[in-house]
Amino acid sequence: MKKLLIMALVLSSTNSFSFSQEFEFKNVKDKTLKVSLKLMAGRICHNLSSNKFTMYSYFGGNRDMAFYNSCAVVEYELSCLGEIASTYIVYDKKFCINPMKFKAKQVKLLHKSFTDKYACKKIFDNIVREKKNSIFKCLFDRGSEKIDEIVDFENENKKGIADEK
Repeated sequence: MKKLLIMALVLSSTNSFSFSQEFEFKNVKDKTLKVSLKLMAGRICHNLSSNKFTMYSYFGGNRDMAFYNSCAVVEYELSCLGEIASTYIVYDKKFCINPMKFKAKQVKLLHKSFTDKYACKKIFDNIVREKKNSIFKCLFDRGSEKIDEIVDFENENKKGIADEK
């Protein structure tokens, strides 16, 4: 019993659970399926003219064979819970610091697919590339563990519906 308890403690401490969100898909047979996808990557962009923050995120990572290629690209409007000030961390530009913490306010589903995770990744990469050439400065790019530490996703709508073609 003691060995089992120690093993459970070790396994639970080594697993890093990132934020996950549930999505609904309609497959080709018009059957609605609910799929839980994990936050895989996020890019926080700062609109310098309006002083607003936006995060573009890529969801995937479902290891179930039936949902392995499921993915989604989501846009979050963020509010800074710290102060917005100049910082050396992001090349002397203004960013949310003291503390670097955000609250996710609004969600917009940009794309999702039940069968093509590579299309989601390409859309995510293209959005980030487009934002680099606009009034947005995308200065913070991290994996899911770091995003979980600085973005509060509580009280968010965690569902979306899309028709798979």
